[in-house]
Amino acid sequence: MISDDYLPPSGQRLAAATSGLCSTPHFPAFFSAEALLPLRARADCTGIVGWGLKRSSQRAKKLAAQRGLPFWHLEDGFLRSVGLGKSGAPTVSIVVDDLSIYYQAEVPSRLETLIAGGSSEELRSEAAALRDLIQRERLTKYNANPDRALNLGSGDKRPRILLVDQVRGDLSVAGALSDSDTFARMLLTARTERPGARLIARIHPDVQAGYARGYLAGLAARYGIEVLSDDVSPHAVLDAVDEVWTVSSQLGFEALMRGLPVTCFGVPFYAGWGATQDRADSEKATQVLVRRRSAGSRDILDITAAALLVYTRYADPIHHRALTAWEAIDRLLAWRRHALERTGTYICHGFTFWKRPVANLYLGGPFSTIRFATRFAQPEPTNANATTIIWGMTDRGVQETAARHRGQRVVRMEDGFVRSVGLGSSFILPASVCLDDIGLYFDARRPSRLEALIMETSFNDNILRRARRVRERLVHSGLTKYNLGSNIPPNLLEFAGKRPIVLVTGQVETDASITYGAQTVCTNLALLQAARQAEPEAFLVYKEHPDVAAGHRRGRIDRRIASTLADIIVDQGDINGWLKIAKSVHVITSLTGFEALLRGCSVTCWGTPFYAGWGLTDDKADTTTKRTRQLTLDELVAAALILYPRYADPRSGLPCEIEDVLDLLEKGRSGPLTYPLGTPMERQMKRAASYLRAQTRAMFSS
Repeated sequence: MISDDYLPPSGQRLAAATSGLCSTPHFPAFFSAEALLPLRARADCTGIVGWGLKRSSQRAKKLAAQRGLPFWHLEDGFLRSVGLGKSGAPTVSIVVDDLSIYYQAEVPSRLETLIAGGSSEELRSEAAALRDLIQRERLTKYNANPDRALNLGSGDKRPRILLVDQVRGDLSVAGALSDSDTFARMLLTARTERPGARLIARIHPDVQAGYARGYLAGLAARYGIEVLSDDVSPHAVLDAVDEVWTVSSQLGFEALMRGLPVTCFGVPFYAGWGATQDRADSEKATQVLVRRRSAGSRDILDITAAALLVYTRYADPIHHRALTAWEAIDRLLAWRRHALERTGTYICHGFTFWKRPVANLYLGGPFSTIRFATRFAQPEPTNANATTIIWGMTDRGVQETAARHRGQRVVRMEDGFVRSVGLGSSFILPASVCLDDIGLYFDARRPSRLEALIMETSFNDNILRRARRVRERLVHSGLTKYNLGSNIPPNLLEFAGKRPIVLVTGQVETDASITYGAQTVCTNLALLQAARQAEPEAFLVYKEHPDVAAGHRRGRIDRRIASTLADIIVDQGDINGWLKIAKSVHVITSLTGFEALLRGCSVTCWGTPFYAGWGLTDDKADTTTKRTRQLTLDELVAAALILYPRYADPRSGLPCEIEDVLDLLEKGRSGPLTYPLGTPMERQMKRAASYLRAQTRAMFSS
């Protein structure tokens, strides 16, 4: 029966061999640890962890022995991420080993003892389901290679044997009691014993990219062996072959889960149990194989159960909590889906220095390239396959026209509706953006992708239930766009008396939503006058826009004039508290109107915001020509908050869903969601903030 009592006990203070382990925020969640602390001079830790068999790990292990403390080896898990670790992709899995590490065959690792111990029928059943899910969804360790069919020809009926190359000097080669001679023996054995087979050498992707050296490329050229050079998913490779011959690659494990015959010339963790043909012949390798065989035969379900369900630990880089294998796979699938949406070359226009991190956050990925245009230079390429990204309406259509003339797709980007803790003009990275290939949600002059979603989507029960949960959570938690906190006077209701409280929300008067969504009422003063005329007996509260109140943007009404129209003027805090006590809300195009709808307030629109014209608002502007569908509130929420925006965790840089963002915003009210200190992104945002503050001071002092 498999047990996990070898793991660090919950709530421990563990010391890490390197500062890199301590700086990864979600690592303590892998062990349910209280904290992961630097090793230097730690006398209060209850155990020590180190990465694999690195020198730092070996030194830390000796120190643990001297202090009488337990030590655990860590290494990347078998289902890691979407993207390479060296490119910064966070991992959802690691392995934790108190004995050795799984790729060091000479010393029994914890994984070896777990496989040898066998699995219960319940665990085998779960392993079978997990294996089937991995195959169905075509998951692997990094999940960042294109998954396209290989063209190896259909006329050749010879059996195809894949010879797997590895990175020269990788610890998994030496750990499998192998060396360069082992790869040569594998290739020559295949030529000698299988003369009628089609031999195909798969060169490691890092070797193809020039980042490392391998073992098979030169041998394949010398003996005329076919080389597979396509950079594709391991699943695409396994689709095209009949057998896999390897030294110690994880591809052999993945082939076993696919049911393919696997021959091992080294001693990887999955060899020696009866599931593989074992051709390792050194004295040490033979001893290891005999040791494993003495435990009895173990099939791929036993190996999968031990490796993926017990030995591997899973944790969420977004919420910093432990995950099950199934939850980790859900994350990987979502991240891969988002990565596949970000393909090709993006040429970005209108992205000021401080907005470039936003482009990197929402367009970056293993399949994308981002280039920024400036006033002085336009980046290449200008081919039709590139996508032009324009921030908001900054180009007034100039770049859009030029891009369409080149045959390029044009997408506009803008802040989303659930943004951050803190103002955008204070350089807080947005937790959501909108990417629109038709128009933009605030441009009422022409259609937008949001408008198309609303008009064309058949909202099923599942998405409506999800929308209702999102809406109820927003209201219950009091989250708004900027989440700054309200400052309602304690005696306001007494002051208002029996007069109905009507909220009038100001905007930045140069904001694009007014430029492209307002008709006759286009200024804050005009809005306040229209609201007073429409509500002569109301207790009118005028709320300035946060950026205007913070002094970042223009749009203030002279207080002497405003006080003749409004009963109270508010210039700080967010809108949430006011929406709880207001009978109705008047807006031009402000997002406050949407937030008021979520809370059951009646809303009067003097412009044409995205939520007007669907039967939910009192519309003073003409919306009848385009918006002919009558919506329920949850249908509007589903389109505007689930289907239309993209969400990301600004700390980890990972794509996520709106529910994740709500979690982060609730936790982030004690401080903004920013990148960890010292990262290039954080330094770039600080430089941008310093620059714009200086420009703002100069503008307002002139």
